[in-house]
Amino acid sequence: MTYKFIEDFIHELSELGVKKGDALLIHSDLFAFVVAACKEDHISLKDLKSVQDKLFEDLVLQLEDLVGQEGSIAIPVFNWDFCSGVGFNIKTTPSQVGAFGNWIRDNRKEFRRTAHPIYSFMVWGKLSEQMLACNNTESFGLDSPFAILHKACGKYLGLNVTLPHSYTFVHYVGCCLQVPYRYKKEFKAPYTDLEGNTTDKIYSMYVRDLSLNYNLLVKNDFYEKCGALKQIKWKRQSILLMDLAMSYKATCDDFLHNQGRNIVTFDNYTVDYSKGKTHEDHLLDKE
Repeated sequence: MTYKFIEDFIHELSELGVKKGDALLIHSDLFAFVVAACKEDHISLKDLKSVQDKLFEDLVLQLEDLVGQEGSIAIPVFNWDFCSGVGFNIKTTPSQVGAFGNWIRDNRKEFRRTAHPIYSFMVWGKLSEQMLACNNTESFGLDSPFAILHKACGKYLGLNVTLPHSYTFVHYVGCCLQVPYRYKKEFKAPYTDLEGNTTDKIYSMYVRDLSLNYNLLVKNDFYEKCGALKQIKWKRQSILLMDLAMSYKATCDDFLHNQGRNIVTFDNYTVDYSKGKTHEDHLLDKE
């Protein structure tokens, strides 16, 4: 079944600049999206689960058609329990960042999950094999899916989310730059792979120094002014479209020449590379 609301939404994305061959990194909060779709298409919300399933299926199929076989889609299924020593199972560990990723994991077999136990993605399309082959231990490393999307000049698509709460790509940039208020921290927990084999593994994240009073800004107007971001309101839905390569350059320039003031502020610290890192790396083999 095709819903007019979804058709109109896909048309809006096309007008915004999403096209065949694009690699999309999609962050979303789709509850309001589902409600708005039901109202416009005169669908009862009594059986919300069934309605959501049908809308999500239509949305996925039309997104795949929009970017085509030369395009790619990556949907986050992040889960931070591994950082607390909780085991990760690549088949069953749920996403902690929204219903859409979990629905994709459970219902769309053409999507497969990347391997990292903290920052994993459900991926489809041309770049999927590259991302599935990633064996990165560092969440935001140059060998991660973030790097593949960056190199492919991918686009971040944010639906009813804000940049500070969803633009994880900015942490990849920070890791590439080795921003001094973050450091490498390793975590160890049981890891269950696709074959059902469970072993203890170590993965890392370039985490922030918690002794610093931190406020992540990731200002919309900053990225809009440099041409990286397009943002619109459509039928009361917020749509953000960010060019990853352009935002990477702008973020680097801001960190290196403006102390990152458009990205992050602190009450008790100023970004200063000359003073070195504020915290030593936390490596398990040094404990």
